[in-house]
Amino acid sequence: SSVREVYFAGGEPFISDHHYHIIDKLLENDADPTIRYNTNLSTLTYKGRDLIEIWKNFTEVELHVSFDGLGERGELIRKGFDSKRFIKNIQRIQKELPNLVLHYNFVVYLLNAYHFMDAHEFMVDHKILRTCDSITFTLLQDPQYLRITTLDSESKKEVIEKIQNSKLKSHYDHILRYLLKEDNSSFIPQFKFMTDGLDAIRNESTLETIPELHRLLK
Repeated sequence: SSVREVYFAGGEPFISDHHYHIIDKLLENDADPTIRYNTNLSTLTYKGRDLIEIWKNFTEVELHVSFDGLGERGELIRKGFDSKRFIKNIQRIQKELPNLVLHYNFVVYLLNAYHFMDAHEFMVDHKILRTCDSITFTLLQDPQYLRITTLDSESKKEVIEKIQNSKLKSHYDHILRYLLKEDNSSFIPQFKFMTDGLDAIRNESTLETIPELHRLLK
């Protein structure tokens, strides 16, 4: 009953029986700690339990939501991701729990190099982000062949230009510095090999979904 904070990390806590066991113990003991999550926000229900209704019992709930893109690009990058359901879940939280803290972590790397700015603008324009500052852009480091700096020189110039022309460019200064600092293009053959392999297994085409990467995947 005296617990002050509970932090649930991944796997995905919303589909973990252990998570609900802990929540039920907190409720049984009339505990009201701060509850924090790392989540992909793929669902708000599990085995008949509705998370929105559960969270209404607590004063402070924080969600740190990870994603890599929206639309068909986001769904290709993160297999199993449903972009429409993701946005619908966010909108339901905003409507029913307006005081719940939502913060987003967008991991930036080669596959979403041309897309992270578009996803950010979409979320701002459609009021999915409560503030422009409620999102963090994290640069992926490993595996090395997926770093954004694996872009070839021409593609890198295109991405740099797109950043410089973005209305939200002040959020991307660290990405721009990283692109200008490092050349990781020697890993392009490994990127192509791994991408071609995943495409074959999944019966997909990364090149069709992300045609901007044609220089790397041709």
